[in-house]
Amino acid sequence: MSVIKQFSVTNFQAAGMCNGQGEMPLASLIDQLIQTATGHANRSGFGYACLIEKGCSWVLSRVSARIESLPVINSSYILETWVEDVGRLMTRRNFEMRDAESGRVMMQAVTYWCAINLETRRPVDLQATFPALLDVVNTRPGGFTPGPKPRPVKAPTDPVDIYRFRVSDIDLNRHVNSCRYVDLIVDHWDMAFYDANRVASLDLVFSHEARFGQESRLLVATDGLKSSVELTDEAGAPFCMASLEFVPREIPYENNF
Repeated sequence: MSVIKQFSVTNFQAAGMCNGQGEMPLASLIDQLIQTATGHANRSGFGYACLIEKGCSWVLSRVSARIESLPVINSSYILETWVEDVGRLMTRRNFEMRDAESGRVMMQAVTYWCAINLETRRPVDLQATFPALLDVVNTRPGGFTPGPKPRPVKAPTDPVDIYRFRVSDIDLNRHVNSCRYVDLIVDHWDMAFYDANRVASLDLVFSHEARFGQESRLLVATDGLKSSVELTDEAGAPFCMASLEFVPREIPYENNF
């Protein structure tokens, strides 16, 4: 079982939905993965309405993406998702993004999700609490095997970015929205860097929730076009860790505005 979602960007709406290079921003890609997963879960009987009855909510634990290209202005894409595996505490969900006209694969992603009890903030047993999940497992070919999880940054090479979370960073679960972490990571590099390079892979692991008013510190260790990133609180406890790999653009982006 799967949900297919197609997205078209046209006219005025395009400018506000794209980044400085006319592409879908990385945080918007993560948001599309979350929204598509949400739609699939709702239609399959294990979405928000089902979980909230049991005092639970889905939480994205890890996302690993391999990116050949991202949608640009006035283009369309198809995003498909399916559940590959359901463990006791974690479920694996795969994604594939294709160009709507040519069918070319643009992006593949592997994500891991858990359901947390909203009172204890602890994971619940998925197989026991939501047995319907086992009925939608799809072992279709596709996806990839993610590498080792990102690790803490022990020796930063770049200046530390400091940010205090605000009201606009918070979602319904009363914690910082997953996409905000991605924005903070992306903002570490300047426009000239992205004009010359693009993200080819992202591996992001969420460690613990960030709340309104907390201060964060972004630690980055860079080796060429590969970077390790850790976002921590003031005491050094990690909110998330990430690995990014950039590649040079075939044609550097030129600003025509």
